[in-house]
This record gives sequence, C-alpha cells and structure tokens, in this order.
Amino acid sequence: MKNKRLKLLTISLSLVALMVIGFFSMGQDFAGKYWLANNPNAQITNAEVTALALLTQTEIEQLDGAVVTAAELTLLGTMNNVALDSLADLSAAELDVLDGINGAASGFWEGAPIIGDPSLGFYYMEDFIATAYDSADGLIGGAGSVGLNTAGFNATLPGWKSFGNTGWTMTQAAGSVGGMLVLTTLTGSNNEFTMQLGELGTETFVEIVESSGDKLWFEVSMAEADTSAGANFFVGFAEEGITVSDGVVNDAGNDVNDDDYLGFICWEDKPDTVEVFYQTNGGAFVDTFGYKIGEGQHKYQIYFDGDSTITFSVDGTTLGTVEQDTKLFPDTEELSPVIHVKEGDSGDKLLTIDYIKLVVKGR
Repeated sequence: MKNKRLKLLTISLSLVALMVIGFFSMGQDFAGKYWLANNPNAQITNAEVTALALLTQTEIEQLDGAVVTAAELTLLGTMNNVALDSLADLSAAELDVLDGINGAASGFWEGAPIIGDPSLGFYYMEDFIATAYDSADGLIGGAGSVGLNTAGFNATLPGWKSFGNTGWTMTQAAGSVGGMLVLTTLTGSNNEFTMQLGELGTETFVEIVESSGDKLWFEVSMAEADTSAGANFFVGFAEEGITVSDGVVNDAGNDVNDDDYLGFICWEDKPDTVEVFYQTNGGAFVDTFGYKIGEGQHKYQIYFDGDSTITFSVDGTTLGTVEQDTKLFPDTEELSPVIHVKEGDSGDKLLTIDYIKLVVKGR
C-alpha cells in the first residue's frame, strides 16, 4: 500500500477530502473533466477519477488526516511525471527521511533549518577531521612553540585565528572517528591558548538583537580530561580580536579581559563546574547557573529564540535562561565563536573538542 504522503504527490488532498467528508455528484464538462458536488470550479480529470477509485478505505482515511502546507503543494505542482514516478518508487522509510529533511530535528536542534539560501541565514560546522600539525615548521603545535605563522593565522584550521604562549599543544585524538582536536596547556601558571573563528580577527558572525527574528543555535561537543586540574576554560562567543595574551581569562584568575562575552566558563578554583557567563565591554561579568560536569564529552548549547530569550543548556539540560535586555548582557554586540583554555596553579588542562556547530537563521 502506498504511503499517504506518496498519494499526496499524485492527487490533490483537497479533492480527496471532499470525497471523504461527504457525498458528491459528478457532472461532465465539454473537455471530458468531472465536477465535484456539481461545482464547476472543482474539476478533476478522467485519470484523477481513476486514481481515486483505486484508493482503499484505509488510504482514504489516511489522506483525510494528512496535513500539507501551501508551499509543499506549490512544490508538488512543479513536478513532472518522471519526478512523480521516481517518488512513487520510494519506500515508506525513505519517505520518512524526506519528510524530516527540514525542521524535523528533535531536542536542542528542533526547528533549526538546513539553510540552502544564503539570504535566509547561514550554517557553519567544524568537525576537526584530519587537522594536521607540524611542530618542526612551527605551524600549529609542539611544546614550547607558539604554533602560528608570522601573520598570526592558524595554519591548519582555515577560517580561524589563534594565540598561544609558550606552553600548549594541539593534536588529533588517537584513533578518533570523525575527528577530535586535543588542546593542552602544559604545566606552568598562565599558559594559555585561544582560537576564534575569523582569520582576520575582525569578522563577526552573531548578533543578538531583540525581536529581530534572527534565531541562533550553537553547540560545542567537548570533554575535559581532568575535572580536578586547576585551570580555566571558556567556550561560546566573544567580540572580535581577542586572540592576544590575556584575551579572555586574566592572569590574576577568576577575572576576564574587558570585552564582550557570552557562553560557558570554568574557573580554576571550581574545575568540575561550568557556569553561564556573560559580560558587556565596560561592565562587570555575570557567572551563574553552576552545573557539575564529569570527564566525558559534553554538549555546550546556546539558543536565541529571535525575540528576547537566550537559553543555555548542557547535554540538553537547561541550566537557565537570560533575557536579551538583562543588564550587562552583550545584546546588539557583534560576536564570534571562541574556545579558550588557560592554566591555573595546578595541573595541565586538556580539552578534547569533537565539533563546533552554528546555525543562524534570518541574519
């Protein structure tokens, strides 16, 4: 039996609904078409009458309960017979996949579009697949190496700019499937590494504006290897140009540079806890909604509803929400994704980053 959505591809739902809901009579016009319920504006062809006659009672009941949007009907109307025949060969499982292509994600990503039209927004993902490094050339890693070329660009992560002082390494996780980047600060207080999307250090990608309709989904999957190691990390967004010494967490500890920030922070004196963190340049920072984390992979998630509310979650668990007009929140500020790690007074901090994913709808 054909799937009910397949029937939508070959006949009009409105006609089927008329047939199911009530009795109808047919009249024939001069062109060999039939009228439904004696209505000259509701015409169907001989072929469509034949198709209706082949439906079972179960299929009719399925179609009667089906829902289709005007846009979907318009798209169906542009398809030729070859395309319709191809769709007719799809299995129910394949049709389920097609039905869920746009907007059928669940959980945190529910409602996030797959954007094919740049005018509707944009999508970015970095999965760190085969991220190479060459300490001999000083391009990206090696103990005691800044790991950048002379212009300050990250040589093997196109699109990112980074800063590291004299104690950090970047490698691929051994045996990882799909790519995992390992960042480590080597023993020594205040050793740090910062990476920010935007090679020039001036690009921005996110701006949270009240009632703009510009929705935002952001997720970083990352693991902290030792939740007892006294070091700091920050993941989220910051204003452009922070890939400098003390660009995020200051040497004094439990403080940040005077810039715009929005995301999650882990302080060195609470290495097993992340907190929602935000600050507007020129104001005091806010760290709140503390959440205990373990040593496995965690998904750090930020969602803006395009209206006024920003939701912060870890692994799908909501830590809290913040309104866009909250004092000290960096609304209307231009921001870019950032990952930062900084050594404290005890132990190396090792972060394993699986992926970074960003969807902005409407900007």
